[in-house]
Amino acid sequence: SVSKVNKELLNEIPSLEDKAVSEIENASSLQDLEKVRLSYLGKKGVIKAYFDNLKEIEDAGKKRNLGEVINVLRNKLDQLIMNKENALKAEEVNFKLQNEAVDITLPVRPEKMGKVHPLSKVLNEVKLIFAHMGFKAVDGPDIEDEFHVFDALNTPSHHPAREEQDTFYLKNKINDKRMVLRTHTSSVEIRTMEKAKTFPIKIVSPGRVYRNDFDATHTPMFHQIEGLYVNENVNMGQLKFTIHHFLNKFFGDKGLKIRFRNSFFPFTEPSAEVDISYKGSKWIEVLGCGMTHPNVFQNVGIDHTKYSGFAFGIGIERLAMLKYQISDLRSFYDNKIRWLDHYVISKTHTFVILAAGHGRRMNSDLPKVLHKIGSFSMLQHVIYNAKQLNPENIAVVVDLPLIERLKCFKDIQLITQELTLGTGDAVKTAMRNLKELPDSSIIIVQYGDTPLIKSSTITKMVSCLEGKALVCLGFRTSNKEYGRLIIENGSLREIVEAKSDKNNHEEFLANAGIMVACAKNLRELVEKIECNSSTHEYYLTDIVSIAVKSNLNVGYVITGGEEATGINNRNDLIKAEFYFQENKRKFFTNSGVTLVAPETVFFSLDTQIARDSVIYPYVFFGTGVKIESGAKILPFSHLKNCLIKSNAEVGPFTRIRGNTTIGNKAKIGNFVEVKTSEVGQNTRIKHLSYIGNAKVGQRSNIGAGTIVCNYDGKKKHKTNIGSNCFIGANSSLIAPLNVHDDSVIAAGSVIVEDVPEKSLAIAREK
Repeated sequence: SVSKVNKELLNEIPSLEDKAVSEIENASSLQDLEKVRLSYLGKKGVIKAYFDNLKEIEDAGKKRNLGEVINVLRNKLDQLIMNKENALKAEEVNFKLQNEAVDITLPVRPEKMGKVHPLSKVLNEVKLIFAHMGFKAVDGPDIEDEFHVFDALNTPSHHPAREEQDTFYLKNKINDKRMVLRTHTSSVEIRTMEKAKTFPIKIVSPGRVYRNDFDATHTPMFHQIEGLYVNENVNMGQLKFTIHHFLNKFFGDKGLKIRFRNSFFPFTEPSAEVDISYKGSKWIEVLGCGMTHPNVFQNVGIDHTKYSGFAFGIGIERLAMLKYQISDLRSFYDNKIRWLDHYVISKTHTFVILAAGHGRRMNSDLPKVLHKIGSFSMLQHVIYNAKQLNPENIAVVVDLPLIERLKCFKDIQLITQELTLGTGDAVKTAMRNLKELPDSSIIIVQYGDTPLIKSSTITKMVSCLEGKALVCLGFRTSNKEYGRLIIENGSLREIVEAKSDKNNHEEFLANAGIMVACAKNLRELVEKIECNSSTHEYYLTDIVSIAVKSNLNVGYVITGGEEATGINNRNDLIKAEFYFQENKRKFFTNSGVTLVAPETVFFSLDTQIARDSVIYPYVFFGTGVKIESGAKILPFSHLKNCLIKSNAEVGPFTRIRGNTTIGNKAKIGNFVEVKTSEVGQNTRIKHLSYIGNAKVGQRSNIGAGTIVCNYDGKKKHKTNIGSNCFIGANSSLIAPLNVHDDSVIAAGSVIVEDVPEKSLAIAREK
């Protein structure tokens, strides 16, 4: 409790310290020591609990004093654990030296792979998103004069931000100007506007900033990125679009809830703070923004009657804390390797997907990687799974016939292999096109015709890469045609074709084709691949033996045979479809969905179904289907590109497609087709109807045989049917048409004119 922390902490610290020191000293293995570390210093440890309780103490002085006591204890325990860890490792080495012979054939000790700091990763990601929107990154000095930090930004001399308890001032003036450590990077924007001769100005200014504050959510030095757009006719709508696009991209959530709240900043008017939703109904502020104040333009010599602009400011630490769920801002600057390992901020990832080649054994005019599993092409499966790991880049190597077909694919880099000279040449071509990648970047090489590899398997391979030049993927199979991983004394030595396996092992690891390496090693190894004299091609698998001959360590990971299935012909495609559907069925049943006859239901890669939904036999889910909780999909229904809301009922024998929404508790019955329409809550369309390009309100009833005639032979037209309407059986509604609320259309009518509210429409021969 808070009172316990406040009153008894100082008395508890000595006994807690003695207990922790004793446990550290008595740890007999690294595993035991790690348990001690987690119990005291982990996310759910004792020290973290004390820090959490400090938040509720209102007295700032007591909070600071208690925080210092806890911090001293944390640092002491951290140092003791580090010393004990080094001692245990030394004991382990000495034991091995005394009891084990030295194997001089072992490869040299590899360099330990580092990790990208979360702040660096977030800053680079933010800059890249804004670069794609046309913003240029501009830098400026950390030490600035008061004019560029305050006066030019419409911040008056009496503003609290200019007090010495908030801002760091330098003792000496420069050119009679009082100098400060900049409190924001807006000073860069001021200097840019002062120099501007042409418009638009579209910049972001990332960098360090300084404020006299230090606690769990503030540090004296931190990082900001501020943005500025100045041109004629700039408006708030453009600002909102920019912020929405950035936040959706950064958090990877197109459905992210974002709100703008009125606020005040001296340099913008109007001003807003931007919040995002989290934990359901809660909101958290992420940035400030607004339209550039006319006084700011006047201070830099820009005509505010002709030009307008917007500005925004984002704290990089705040974004990193939200994205990686880091609770204490000060952790960023502790420089502890264990902390980096804990948050697994790994090196940047780039996927190289090999998709060149037609696949003659498919006996098809369609390139092999475009054949579909679960309504998506094999290549789309590979790209989808790659995106689950949030890679820096996805590069797809294609041949000339395929490149035109793939231009519609988004967020990938197409690399052309002009002559299909094998997988080794394909990777050579890719690496030459990716020459700007840092040497430390992790490259995942994957085949476009091996679409079912899980992202978790690739993560496992990446984790295995530390201390190795290369990691391959193997699987067990009874099919003896696969290439084989040759393992000797627990190490991968080479990959050979089945016919080249000299020992002809009955049990072997087949080659799944996936490889993981850092960019530096992969560049060097692929350039050493020699052309095969019989096939005149370059084989990527040769790099394993090349690495071994170079005294480099090569690792391997084993996965299931179904996941690693490579597709070479139609039979392989059938097997892959079966495996995909079986996994989808297991996934949904484990997620709380009832499948009455699972083997008769077929899903697409992107199908979404919420728990407590019931899916009856013989239902097909095409692309873009989302089912909310409690919905029922009855037999022989075909759904594509639609949203079925909670507790709605669809089927039997129903077809829904074309970006259609079926509202809560609505019922769509047998032999009904709904296309590009919106059906409201509690509305019923029970029998033999076609609803196209229409909007139907709530609690309406569409009688049997109703047809919305939306196509006039040249284009389609919209029909609006209001709430509480009754459409009689065998009616034809000729679009464009509006049937207003509480109206009735008599059975057998052909309606060509709008029907007013609360009206009865009859159009039939006597």
